Amino acid sequence: MMNKENKCKKTYSQKYTKTWETDPDLKGWLAPDPTSATLATCKYCRVVLKAHKKDLVSHAKTEKHKKATAWETSAKSYKSISEVYKPALPESTKVAELKIAAFIAEHCSLLTVDHMISLLPQLDPSSDALKNLKIHRTKCSMLIKNVLGPSMLEALVEDIGDFPYSIIIDESTDLSSQKVLCIMIRFLSHKEKQVVTTFYRIIQLIECDAKSVHEAIVNQLKEDGIKLENMVRIGVDGANVMVGKHNSVTSIFKKELPDLIIVKCVCHSLHLCAEKAAESLPRQLEFLVRESHNWFSYSPKRLEYYRTLYETMNNNNDPKKIQGLSGTRWLARYHAIKTILEQWKELKLLFSIAKSDDKCFMAEQLYDIMRRHPFKALLIFLQNELKHVIQLNLLFQTNNVEPNKLFEDLFLLYKNLLKRLIVPSQLEKLVDSELIEFNFREHLMHTASMYFGFDFHTRQANPQQDMTRTTQFVSLTASNCPGQVGPSEWTQLGRQAFVRQMLNTSQ
Repeated sequence: MMNKENKCKKTYSQKYTKTWETDPDLKGWLAPDPTSATLATCKYCRVVLKAHKKDLVSHAKTEKHKKATAWETSAKSYKSISEVYKPALPESTKVAELKIAAFIAEHCSLLTVDHMISLLPQLDPSSDALKNLKIHRTKCSMLIKNVLGPSMLEALVEDIGDFPYSIIIDESTDLSSQKVLCIMIRFLSHKEKQVVTTFYRIIQLIECDAKSVHEAIVNQLKEDGIKLENMVRIGVDGANVMVGKHNSVTSIFKKELPDLIIVKCVCHSLHLCAEKAAESLPRQLEFLVRESHNWFSYSPKRLEYYRTLYETMNNNNDPKKIQGLSGTRWLARYHAIKTILEQWKELKLLFSIAKSDDKCFMAEQLYDIMRRHPFKALLIFLQNELKHVIQLNLLFQTNNVEPNKLFEDLFLLYKNLLKRLIVPSQLEKLVDSELIEFNFREHLMHTASMYFGFDFHTRQANPQQDMTRTTQFVSLTASNCPGQVGPSEWTQLGRQAFVRQMLNTSQ
Protein backbone atom coordinates (compact mmCIF):
# COMPACT_ATOMS: atom_id res chain seq x y z
CA MET A 1 0.00 0.00 0.00
CA MET A 2 2.83 2.35 0.84
CA ASN A 3 4.45 1.78 -2.59
CA LYS A 4 1.25 2.64 -4.39
CA GLU A 5 0.88 5.88 -2.41
CA ASN A 6 4.48 6.93 -3.25
CA LYS A 7 3.93 6.29 -6.96
CA CYS A 8 0.78 8.42 -7.01
CA LYS A 9 2.46 11.38 -5.24
CA LYS A 10 3.33 14.25 -7.70
CA THR A 11 6.74 16.00 -7.72
CA TYR A 12 6.59 19.84 -7.66
CA SER A 13 8.84 21.68 -10.21
CA GLN A 14 9.62 25.32 -9.52
CA LYS A 15 9.40 27.50 -12.68
CA TYR A 16 11.23 30.71 -13.41
CA THR A 17 9.46 33.79 -12.08
CA LYS A 18 9.85 37.15 -13.82
CA THR A 19 9.46 39.14 -10.59
CA TRP A 20 12.79 37.75 -9.33
CA GLU A 21 14.62 40.10 -11.69
CA THR A 22 13.55 43.07 -9.51
CA ASP A 23 15.02 41.58 -6.34
CA PRO A 24 18.08 43.65 -5.20
CA ASP A 25 20.23 40.50 -4.83
CA LEU A 26 19.28 39.14 -8.28
CA LYS A 27 18.79 42.33 -10.30
CA GLY A 28 21.06 42.88 -13.30
CA TRP A 29 22.50 39.41 -13.76
CA LEU A 30 19.50 37.04 -13.64
CA ALA A 31 17.83 35.94 -16.91
CA PRO A 32 15.54 33.04 -17.98
CA ASP A 33 17.03 30.06 -19.77
CA PRO A 34 15.59 29.72 -23.30
CA THR A 35 15.77 25.90 -23.22
CA SER A 36 13.65 25.25 -20.12
CA ALA A 37 11.18 27.08 -17.90
CA THR A 38 12.69 25.44 -14.78
CA LEU A 39 16.17 26.89 -15.36
CA ALA A 40 17.78 30.32 -15.11
CA THR A 41 21.09 31.79 -16.30
CA CYS A 42 23.68 34.17 -14.86
CA LYS A 43 24.72 36.80 -17.43
CA TYR A 44 28.00 37.54 -15.66
CA CYS A 45 29.18 33.99 -14.92
CA ARG A 46 27.56 32.47 -18.00
CA VAL A 47 26.27 29.42 -16.14
CA VAL A 48 22.86 27.65 -15.98
CA LEU A 49 21.14 27.42 -12.58
CA LYS A 50 17.98 25.83 -11.17
CA ALA A 51 15.03 28.18 -10.97
CA HIS A 52 14.93 28.09 -7.16
CA LYS A 53 15.21 31.43 -5.43
CA LYS A 54 17.24 29.98 -2.57
CA ASP A 55 19.79 28.53 -5.03
CA LEU A 56 19.94 31.79 -6.93
CA VAL A 57 20.60 33.83 -3.77
CA SER A 58 23.32 31.36 -2.76
CA HIS A 59 24.97 31.74 -6.19
CA ALA A 60 24.98 35.52 -5.75
CA LYS A 61 27.09 35.13 -2.57
CA THR A 62 29.82 32.98 -4.21
CA GLU A 63 33.32 34.38 -4.83
CA LYS A 64 33.08 33.56 -8.55
CA HIS A 65 29.94 35.63 -8.97
CA LYS A 66 31.35 38.53 -6.96
CA LYS A 67 34.46 38.71 -9.17
CA ALA A 68 32.36 38.54 -12.34
CA THR A 69 30.13 41.32 -11.03
CA ALA A 70 33.16 43.50 -10.26
CA TRP A 71 34.56 43.00 -13.77
CA GLU A 72 31.22 43.92 -15.33
CA THR A 73 30.90 47.03 -13.21
CA SER A 74 34.41 48.23 -14.06
CA ALA A 75 33.87 47.60 -17.78
CA LYS A 76 30.72 49.76 -17.75
CA SER A 77 32.62 52.59 -16.11
CA TYR A 78 34.97 52.95 -19.11
CA LYS A 79 34.18 55.55 -21.75
CA SER A 80 33.18 54.49 -25.26
CA ILE A 81 35.62 54.72 -28.16
CA SER A 82 33.66 57.55 -29.73
CA GLU A 83 34.06 59.57 -26.47
CA VAL A 84 37.80 58.94 -26.16
CA TYR A 85 38.99 58.78 -29.78
CA LYS A 86 39.25 61.93 -31.79
CA PRO A 87 39.72 61.75 -35.60
CA ALA A 88 43.34 62.26 -36.54
CA LEU A 89 42.44 64.16 -39.74
CA PRO A 90 40.56 67.45 -39.80
CA GLU A 91 37.61 67.92 -42.16
CA SER A 92 39.63 70.05 -44.63
CA THR A 93 42.21 67.26 -45.03
CA LYS A 94 39.46 64.67 -45.67
CA VAL A 95 37.97 66.85 -48.38
CA ALA A 96 41.40 67.31 -49.95
CA GLU A 97 42.05 63.55 -49.97
CA LEU A 98 38.67 62.86 -51.59
CA LYS A 99 39.40 65.43 -54.31
CA ILE A 100 42.81 63.87 -54.95
CA ALA A 101 41.22 60.40 -55.20
CA ALA A 102 38.63 61.72 -57.66
CA PHE A 103 41.37 63.34 -59.75
CA ILE A 104 43.41 60.12 -59.80
CA ALA A 105 40.36 58.05 -60.77
CA GLU A 106 39.60 60.30 -63.75
CA HIS A 107 43.01 61.24 -65.10
CA CYS A 108 45.88 58.93 -64.20
CA SER A 109 47.20 55.75 -62.59
CA LEU A 110 46.91 54.95 -58.89
CA LEU A 111 50.71 54.80 -58.67
CA THR A 112 50.83 58.54 -59.31
CA VAL A 113 49.37 59.34 -55.89
CA ASP A 114 52.47 57.95 -54.12
CA HIS A 115 54.64 60.63 -55.76
CA MET A 116 52.00 63.36 -55.69
CA ILE A 117 51.49 63.09 -51.93
CA SER A 118 55.14 63.96 -51.26
CA LEU A 119 55.04 66.92 -53.64
CA LEU A 120 51.82 68.67 -52.59
CA PRO A 121 52.92 69.72 -49.04
CA GLN A 122 55.99 71.41 -50.53
CA LEU A 123 53.82 73.69 -52.67
CA ASP A 124 52.39 75.46 -49.61
CA PRO A 125 54.16 74.59 -46.31
CA SER A 126 51.76 76.85 -44.36
CA SER A 127 48.68 74.85 -45.36
CA ASP A 128 47.51 72.45 -42.65
CA ALA A 129 45.29 70.59 -45.12
CA LEU A 130 48.25 69.74 -47.36
CA LYS A 131 50.60 69.10 -44.45
CA ASN A 132 48.31 66.42 -42.95
CA LEU A 133 47.68 64.51 -46.19
CA LYS A 134 48.08 60.76 -45.66
CA ILE A 135 46.91 59.06 -48.82
CA HIS A 136 48.72 56.46 -50.89
CA ARG A 137 47.57 54.02 -53.54
CA THR A 138 45.91 51.58 -51.10
CA LYS A 139 43.88 54.25 -49.34
CA CYS A 140 43.20 56.00 -52.65
CA SER A 141 41.78 52.84 -54.22
CA MET A 142 39.58 52.24 -51.15
CA LEU A 143 38.26 55.80 -51.27
CA ILE A 144 37.40 55.42 -54.95
CA LYS A 145 35.77 52.02 -54.48
CA ASN A 146 33.96 52.46 -51.16
CA VAL A 147 33.26 56.21 -50.92
CA LEU A 148 33.30 58.03 -54.25
CA GLY A 149 31.84 55.24 -56.39
CA PRO A 150 28.73 54.48 -54.28
CA SER A 151 27.99 58.17 -53.63
CA MET A 152 28.29 59.12 -57.31
CA LEU A 153 26.12 56.16 -58.33
CA GLU A 154 23.48 57.17 -55.77
CA ALA A 155 23.50 60.74 -57.10
CA LEU A 156 23.22 59.46 -60.68
CA VAL A 157 20.22 57.22 -59.92
CA GLU A 158 18.54 60.05 -58.04
CA ASP A 159 19.07 62.43 -60.96
CA ILE A 160 17.57 59.95 -63.45
CA GLY A 161 14.52 59.35 -61.27
CA ASP A 162 11.41 58.19 -63.15
CA PHE A 163 12.29 59.94 -66.40
CA PRO A 164 13.23 58.39 -69.80
CA TYR A 165 16.82 57.44 -70.49
CA SER A 166 19.00 55.70 -73.10
CA ILE A 167 21.91 53.32 -72.67
CA ILE A 168 24.98 52.61 -74.81
CA ILE A 169 26.57 49.19 -74.37
CA ASP A 170 29.73 47.50 -75.62
CA GLU A 171 31.36 44.22 -74.69
CA SER A 172 35.11 43.75 -74.42
CA THR A 173 37.82 41.60 -72.83
CA ASP A 174 40.40 43.10 -70.46
CA LEU A 175 44.07 42.18 -70.06
CA SER A 176 43.22 39.44 -67.56
CA SER A 177 40.94 37.76 -70.15
CA GLN A 178 37.87 38.75 -68.13
CA LYS A 179 34.82 39.54 -70.26
CA VAL A 180 33.20 42.83 -69.27
CA LEU A 181 30.23 44.88 -70.43
CA CYS A 182 30.54 48.66 -70.30
CA ILE A 183 27.32 50.66 -70.01
CA MET A 184 26.96 54.38 -70.65
CA ILE A 185 23.71 56.16 -69.84
CA ARG A 186 22.18 59.25 -71.48
CA PHE A 187 19.36 61.24 -69.89
CA LEU A 188 17.99 64.72 -69.27
CA SER A 189 19.59 65.92 -66.05
CA HIS A 190 17.26 68.11 -64.01
CA LYS A 191 20.19 69.27 -61.89
CA GLU A 192 22.32 70.46 -64.80
CA LYS A 193 19.34 71.35 -67.07
CA GLN A 194 20.86 69.58 -70.08
CA VAL A 195 21.23 66.16 -71.70
CA VAL A 196 24.05 64.25 -70.02
CA THR A 197 25.96 61.21 -71.30
CA THR A 198 27.98 59.59 -68.54
CA PHE A 199 29.51 56.32 -67.40
CA TYR A 200 27.11 54.01 -65.56
CA ARG A 201 28.56 50.55 -64.88
CA ILE A 202 31.11 47.90 -65.86
CA ILE A 203 29.61 44.43 -65.44
CA GLN A 204 31.67 41.25 -65.44
CA LEU A 205 30.31 38.55 -67.75
CA ILE A 206 30.81 34.79 -67.82
CA GLU A 207 29.10 34.26 -71.17
CA CYS A 208 28.74 36.85 -73.94
CA ASP A 209 25.68 35.41 -75.67
CA ALA A 210 22.58 37.55 -76.15
CA LYS A 211 20.63 36.06 -73.23
CA SER A 212 23.49 36.55 -70.74
CA VAL A 213 24.10 40.16 -71.79
CA HIS A 214 20.37 40.94 -71.59
CA GLU A 215 20.03 39.39 -68.14
CA ALA A 216 23.10 41.23 -66.87
CA ILE A 217 21.70 44.61 -67.97
CA VAL A 218 18.19 43.98 -66.62
CA ASN A 219 19.45 42.68 -63.25
CA GLN A 220 21.81 45.62 -62.82
CA LEU A 221 19.09 48.18 -63.58
CA LYS A 222 16.74 46.52 -61.08
CA GLU A 223 19.46 46.35 -58.43
CA ASP A 224 20.17 50.08 -58.77
CA GLY A 225 16.47 51.02 -58.79
CA ILE A 226 16.31 52.24 -62.40
CA LYS A 227 13.06 51.33 -64.15
CA LEU A 228 13.51 49.21 -67.27
CA GLU A 229 10.26 50.47 -68.82
CA ASN A 230 11.69 54.02 -68.94
CA MET A 231 14.38 53.00 -71.45
CA VAL A 232 13.67 54.66 -74.83
CA ARG A 233 16.86 53.89 -76.80
CA ILE A 234 19.79 51.52 -76.78
CA GLY A 235 23.03 52.14 -78.68
CA VAL A 236 25.04 49.14 -79.86
CA ASP A 237 27.76 48.24 -82.33
CA GLY A 238 27.16 46.13 -85.44
CA ALA A 239 28.00 42.75 -83.89
CA ASN A 240 25.53 39.96 -84.63
CA VAL A 241 25.02 39.19 -80.92
CA MET A 242 23.86 42.80 -80.46
CA VAL A 243 21.71 43.51 -83.55
CA GLY A 244 20.94 40.10 -85.02
CA LYS A 245 17.41 39.69 -86.39
CA HIS A 246 16.24 36.65 -84.44
CA ASN A 247 18.17 36.06 -81.20
CA SER A 248 20.16 39.13 -80.20
CA VAL A 249 20.29 41.54 -77.29
CA THR A 250 18.17 44.13 -79.13
CA SER A 251 15.60 41.59 -80.34
CA ILE A 252 15.08 40.37 -76.75
CA PHE A 253 14.67 43.95 -75.53
CA LYS A 254 12.21 44.61 -78.38
CA LYS A 255 9.93 41.87 -77.06
CA GLU A 256 9.80 43.59 -73.67
CA LEU A 257 9.80 47.19 -74.97
CA PRO A 258 8.13 47.37 -78.42
CA ASP A 259 8.76 51.13 -78.74
CA LEU A 260 12.49 50.83 -78.00
CA ILE A 261 14.68 52.51 -80.64
CA ILE A 262 17.81 50.60 -81.68
CA VAL A 263 20.71 52.85 -82.72
CA LYS A 264 23.70 51.17 -84.32
CA CYS A 265 27.03 52.94 -83.92
CA VAL A 266 27.33 55.04 -87.07
CA CYS A 267 31.12 55.32 -86.76
CA HIS A 268 31.43 51.53 -86.58
CA SER A 269 29.04 51.14 -89.51
CA LEU A 270 31.09 53.55 -91.63
CA HIS A 271 34.22 51.51 -90.90
CA LEU A 272 32.49 48.28 -91.93
CA CYS A 273 31.06 49.96 -95.03
CA ALA A 274 34.50 51.12 -96.21
CA GLU A 275 36.04 47.72 -95.41
CA LYS A 276 33.39 45.90 -97.44
CA ALA A 277 33.79 48.26 -100.39
CA ALA A 278 37.61 47.87 -100.37
CA GLU A 279 37.24 44.17 -101.21
CA SER A 280 36.66 45.21 -104.83
CA LEU A 281 40.16 46.77 -105.05
CA PRO A 282 43.43 44.86 -105.71
CA ARG A 283 45.07 43.17 -102.73
CA GLN A 284 48.37 44.85 -103.58
CA LEU A 285 47.06 48.14 -102.13
CA GLU A 286 46.49 46.59 -98.72
CA PHE A 287 49.88 44.88 -98.94
CA LEU A 288 51.66 48.14 -99.79
CA VAL A 289 50.07 50.11 -96.95
CA ARG A 290 50.69 47.41 -94.34
CA GLU A 291 54.25 46.50 -95.27
CA SER A 292 55.36 50.13 -95.72
CA HIS A 293 54.61 50.64 -92.04
CA ASN A 294 56.22 47.32 -91.05
CA TRP A 295 59.39 48.20 -92.98
CA PHE A 296 60.26 50.89 -90.41
CA SER A 297 58.49 49.64 -87.28
CA TYR A 298 61.09 47.02 -86.32
CA SER A 299 64.32 48.62 -87.57
CA PRO A 300 65.74 51.92 -86.23
CA LYS A 301 68.56 51.56 -88.79
CA ARG A 302 66.12 51.60 -91.71
CA LEU A 303 64.26 54.54 -90.20
CA GLU A 304 67.44 56.57 -89.78
CA TYR A 305 68.57 55.77 -93.33
CA TYR A 306 65.22 56.87 -94.75
CA ARG A 307 65.28 60.07 -92.68
CA THR A 308 68.68 60.95 -94.17
CA LEU A 309 67.44 60.16 -97.68
CA TYR A 310 64.26 62.21 -97.19
CA GLU A 311 66.12 65.22 -95.76
CA THR A 312 68.51 65.15 -98.71
CA MET A 313 65.62 65.23 -101.20
CA ASN A 314 63.45 67.76 -99.28
CA ASN A 315 65.77 70.40 -97.82
CA ASN A 316 66.19 68.91 -94.34
CA ASN A 317 62.47 68.32 -93.68
CA ASP A 318 61.62 65.31 -91.51
CA PRO A 319 59.40 62.59 -93.02
CA LYS A 320 56.01 61.83 -91.53
CA LYS A 321 55.54 58.50 -89.84
CA ILE A 322 53.41 55.95 -91.69
CA GLN A 323 50.67 54.88 -89.30
CA GLY A 324 49.99 51.24 -88.58
CA LEU A 325 46.78 49.53 -89.60
CA SER A 326 44.02 48.67 -87.16
CA GLY A 327 42.27 45.32 -87.28
CA THR A 328 38.94 46.80 -86.15
CA ARG A 329 39.13 50.34 -87.54
CA TRP A 330 39.51 50.13 -91.30
CA LEU A 331 39.32 53.90 -91.82
CA ALA A 332 42.68 54.26 -90.04
CA ARG A 333 44.20 53.33 -93.41
CA TYR A 334 43.33 56.77 -94.73
CA HIS A 335 46.16 58.49 -92.85
CA ALA A 336 48.65 55.81 -93.93
CA ILE A 337 47.54 56.14 -97.58
CA LYS A 338 47.84 59.93 -97.39
CA THR A 339 51.40 59.73 -96.01
CA ILE A 340 52.49 57.17 -98.62
CA LEU A 341 51.18 59.33 -101.49
CA GLU A 342 52.93 62.41 -100.07
CA GLN A 343 56.24 60.49 -99.90
CA TRP A 344 55.76 58.37 -103.02
CA LYS A 345 59.03 59.34 -104.76
CA GLU A 346 61.14 58.98 -101.62
CA LEU A 347 59.67 55.58 -100.71
CA LYS A 348 59.99 54.33 -104.26
CA LEU A 349 63.68 55.30 -104.31
CA LEU A 350 64.24 53.73 -100.88
CA PHE A 351 62.78 50.37 -101.93
CA SER A 352 64.73 50.52 -105.20
CA ILE A 353 68.02 50.96 -103.30
CA ALA A 354 67.15 48.22 -100.78
CA LYS A 355 66.23 45.87 -103.64
CA SER A 356 69.55 46.38 -105.40
CA ASP A 357 71.97 46.72 -102.48
CA ASP A 358 70.48 44.41 -99.88
CA LYS A 359 68.85 41.90 -102.25
CA CYS A 360 65.71 42.22 -100.12
CA PHE A 361 62.70 40.34 -101.47
CA MET A 362 60.18 42.48 -99.56
CA ALA A 363 61.71 45.67 -100.96
CA GLU A 364 61.49 44.16 -104.43
CA GLN A 365 57.78 43.43 -103.95
CA LEU A 366 57.06 46.92 -102.67
CA TYR A 367 59.06 48.57 -105.46
CA ASP A 368 57.26 46.48 -108.06
CA ILE A 369 53.92 47.80 -106.80
CA MET A 370 55.05 51.43 -106.61
CA ARG A 371 56.49 51.55 -110.13
CA ARG A 372 53.09 50.68 -111.62
CA HIS A 373 50.89 53.72 -112.27
CA PRO A 374 47.51 51.96 -111.89
CA PHE A 375 48.19 51.18 -108.23
CA LYS A 376 49.02 54.80 -107.51
CA ALA A 377 45.88 55.87 -109.37
CA LEU A 378 43.77 53.54 -107.24
CA LEU A 379 45.42 54.82 -104.04
CA ILE A 380 44.60 58.40 -105.10
CA PHE A 381 41.02 57.34 -105.76
CA LEU A 382 40.83 55.59 -102.39
CA GLN A 383 42.24 58.64 -100.61
CA ASN A 384 39.66 60.95 -102.21
CA GLU A 385 36.78 58.61 -101.40
CA LEU A 386 37.79 57.97 -97.80
CA LYS A 387 38.33 61.67 -97.12
CA HIS A 388 34.59 62.41 -97.04
CA VAL A 389 33.86 59.35 -94.92
CA ILE A 390 36.61 60.29 -92.46
CA GLN A 391 35.29 63.83 -92.11
CA LEU A 392 31.79 62.57 -91.36
CA ASN A 393 33.17 59.96 -88.97
CA LEU A 394 34.99 62.66 -87.00
CA LEU A 395 31.83 64.73 -86.77
CA PHE A 396 29.99 61.80 -85.20
CA GLN A 397 32.74 61.54 -82.58
CA THR A 398 32.50 65.18 -81.48
CA ASN A 399 30.41 66.33 -78.52
CA ASN A 400 29.04 69.74 -79.46
CA VAL A 401 27.11 68.82 -82.60
CA GLU A 402 23.38 68.84 -83.35
CA PRO A 403 22.35 65.15 -83.80
CA ASN A 404 19.73 65.86 -86.47
CA LYS A 405 22.31 67.81 -88.50
CA LEU A 406 24.65 64.83 -88.31
CA PHE A 407 22.04 62.53 -89.80
CA GLU A 408 21.42 65.07 -92.54
CA ASP A 409 25.16 64.99 -93.34
CA LEU A 410 25.04 61.20 -93.35
CA PHE A 411 22.15 61.23 -95.80
CA LEU A 412 23.99 63.76 -97.99
CA LEU A 413 26.98 61.38 -98.16
CA TYR A 414 24.68 58.66 -99.45
CA LYS A 415 23.06 61.09 -101.90
CA ASN A 416 26.43 62.28 -103.25
CA LEU A 417 27.49 58.68 -103.88
CA LEU A 418 24.34 58.15 -105.92
CA LYS A 419 24.99 61.29 -107.95
CA ARG A 420 28.29 59.81 -109.13
CA LEU A 421 26.69 56.52 -110.16
CA ILE A 422 23.18 57.19 -111.48
CA VAL A 423 22.13 58.77 -114.75
CA PRO A 424 21.29 62.41 -113.89
CA SER A 425 17.93 62.32 -115.68
CA GLN A 426 16.78 59.44 -113.45
CA LEU A 427 18.03 61.03 -110.25
CA GLU A 428 16.21 64.32 -110.97
CA LYS A 429 12.86 62.52 -110.97
CA LEU A 430 13.23 61.44 -107.36
CA VAL A 431 12.75 63.30 -104.09
CA ASP A 432 14.83 62.57 -101.00
CA SER A 433 12.27 60.26 -99.40
CA GLU A 434 12.22 58.07 -102.54
CA LEU A 435 16.00 57.59 -102.55
CA ILE A 436 15.75 55.28 -99.55
CA GLU A 437 13.89 52.55 -101.48
CA PHE A 438 15.41 53.38 -104.86
CA ASN A 439 17.19 50.50 -106.62
CA PHE A 440 20.08 52.50 -108.06
CA ARG A 441 21.81 49.49 -109.67
CA GLU A 442 19.21 49.45 -112.43
CA HIS A 443 20.13 53.03 -113.49
CA LEU A 444 23.95 53.09 -113.34
CA MET A 445 25.85 55.26 -115.80
CA HIS A 446 28.34 53.71 -118.18
CA THR A 447 31.80 53.55 -116.62
CA ALA A 448 33.17 55.78 -119.38
CA SER A 449 30.84 58.57 -118.23
CA MET A 450 31.86 58.46 -114.57
CA TYR A 451 34.42 60.90 -113.25
CA PHE A 452 36.59 60.27 -110.16
CA GLY A 453 39.10 63.10 -110.32
CA PHE A 454 41.82 64.38 -112.64
CA ASP A 455 44.74 62.60 -110.92
CA PHE A 456 42.99 59.26 -111.13
CA HIS A 457 42.03 59.49 -114.79
CA THR A 458 45.47 60.68 -115.95
CA ARG A 459 47.23 57.68 -114.33
CA GLN A 460 45.05 54.88 -115.62
CA ALA A 461 46.89 52.14 -117.51
CA ASN A 462 43.79 50.01 -118.13
CA PRO A 463 40.85 52.46 -118.02
CA GLN A 464 38.11 49.86 -118.43
CA GLN A 465 39.39 47.61 -115.61
CA ASP A 466 40.20 50.50 -113.27
CA MET A 467 36.83 52.18 -113.83
CA THR A 468 35.04 48.90 -113.16
CA ARG A 469 36.84 48.51 -109.84
CA THR A 470 36.21 52.07 -108.75
CA THR A 471 32.53 51.79 -109.73
CA GLN A 472 32.23 48.62 -107.65
CA PHE A 473 33.82 50.41 -104.69
CA VAL A 474 31.39 53.35 -104.85
CA SER A 475 28.42 51.00 -105.41
CA LEU A 476 29.31 48.85 -102.42
CA THR A 477 29.80 51.97 -100.31
CA ALA A 478 26.35 53.24 -101.29
CA SER A 479 24.75 49.81 -100.69
CA ASN A 480 26.13 49.52 -97.15
CA CYS A 481 26.01 53.19 -96.21
CA PRO A 482 24.13 53.75 -92.90
CA GLY A 483 22.67 56.94 -94.40
CA GLN A 484 19.98 54.97 -96.23
CA VAL A 485 17.59 56.02 -93.47
CA GLY A 486 16.91 59.67 -94.13
CA PRO A 487 17.09 62.45 -91.53
CA SER A 488 13.33 62.89 -91.43
CA GLU A 489 12.87 59.21 -90.59
CA TRP A 490 15.42 59.37 -87.75
CA THR A 491 13.72 62.43 -86.26
CA GLN A 492 10.22 61.01 -86.66
CA LEU A 493 11.14 57.68 -85.02
CA GLY A 494 12.79 59.41 -82.11
CA ARG A 495 9.88 61.79 -81.49
CA GLN A 496 7.28 59.03 -81.64
CA ALA A 497 9.09 56.83 -79.12
CA PHE A 498 9.83 59.77 -76.82
CA VAL A 499 6.17 60.91 -76.79
CA ARG A 500 4.96 57.36 -76.09
CA GLN A 501 7.44 56.99 -73.24
CA MET A 502 6.49 60.34 -71.70
CA LEU A 503 2.81 59.37 -71.82
CA ASN A 504 3.53 56.03 -70.15
CA THR A 505 5.60 57.75 -67.46
CA SER A 506 2.93 60.36 -66.73
CA GLN A 507 0.27 57.68 -66.42
